[in-house]
Amino acid sequence: LWHNSRKKHGDSWPFLIFIDRTVFLFSIIVALFFRLNLKVFIVLSILVAACMALFTFKRLSLSIAIERWLSSKFEY
Repeated sequence: LWHNSRKKHGDSWPFLIFIDRTVFLFSIIVALFFRLNLKVFIVLSILVAACMALFTFKRLSLSIAIERWLSSKFEY
């Protein structure tokens, strides 16, 4: 039990990867669903990538919040 109570650095990276992939894949699925032409798809991808770079601190905060919420709900 004692080793489970210690916090390991880097425990929030799976949540950050999940958030990143979800945002990027959602835009690709929307573009494919509405059959956008290639130029619109490229612009949309660049816009999403730029937003992800600009809001890195928000994404990190969100991943830490999710990790802390889950660790309070479930003792893993």
